[in-house]
Amino acid sequence: MLQLFLIMYGLPFIGISIDRMMVAYIGFIINYSAYFVEIIRAGVESLPKDQFESAQMMGASSYKTYRYIILPQAIRTQFPVITNEIITLIKDTSLVTVIAISDLMRNVKEIVSRDFTISPFIIASMFYLLISYLIVKIFRYLENRFDYLEITT
Repeated sequence: MLQLFLIMYGLPFIGISIDRMMVAYIGFIINYSAYFVEIIRAGVESLPKDQFESAQMMGASSYKTYRYIILPQAIRTQFPVITNEIITLIKDTSLVTVIAISDLMRNVKEIVSRDFTISPFIIASMFYLLISYLIVKIFRYLENRFDYLEITT
């Protein structure tokens, strides 16, 4: 939320004006790219040093070592963490209300305050649950796909 505030109200202070939607994109990209880089870094560091040494002994360049040996293994081991972070990103999109962008939860709150019913909250929670479920299913499929590729190679 603080990053969105700083981008939205701090940049115009120094003469840079950005559309509200672009502020949301930039804020989430900056914030979550740091998380994803750290997740992948942890995955790379968790691999045994033998992987790097074996690739060097076979004459693979640094690019090929990372592209074909290190990163696929690092990402594979970090699928659960990546899945969790993507679900958190989906839930964090409701923070855009602080920069006056209407999102699902803001619209739900307006409907509830107007109609005095709780059913919109139930529908919104079901929507978030469905999106989270689909993300988990997609990443489980990818995880199984990586397992299959690992067995066949």
